Amino acid sequence: MAEAEKQRDLDETSKELIEKAIAVPQENRTKVDNLYFDVAVGFKEGQPLVYRLIWICFVERKLRLVRHRKIKEEYGLYTINYVSKYELNKIKLIIGENFVVIIQPQSLDDLNALFKVLRTVTLNHNIPITKEEYLLDVCFYMKLFKDKN
Repeated sequence: MAEAEKQRDLDETSKELIEKAIAVPQENRTKVDNLYFDVAVGFKEGQPLVYRLIWICFVERKLRLVRHRKIKEEYGLYTINYVSKYELNKIKLIIGENFVVIIQPQSLDDLNALFKVLRTVTLNHNIPITKEEYLLDVCFYMKLFKDKN
């Protein structure tokens, strides 16, 4: 018989990060107001993808697609009905009845983080997203288009 699979061990840095995040009490967790991801977006299956910045604003409960410092598309988080991983490294959103948005993040880490957040939001639109719970790297560099407006 084959030997039972050995459980994989995390490296020390990852263990410390997870233990530190778990140790933070719920009331002291850092609530995330905005998340930003550089992505390529298509609005139909098979259509060429175009660059966008996804801005998820939890304060206003909006998902915005930004290009050249202008909001090109905007959707309420409550209108996202379905989120799934699509093909190899893409996310498929169904907004409203049948409007499809295909999202391709720049990295696998972004794919997993964005999928987890969008999946959580579709299950409960009012759930607070916390930095510790999702182990997110929160970006603070995205004032570039806000300051111009």
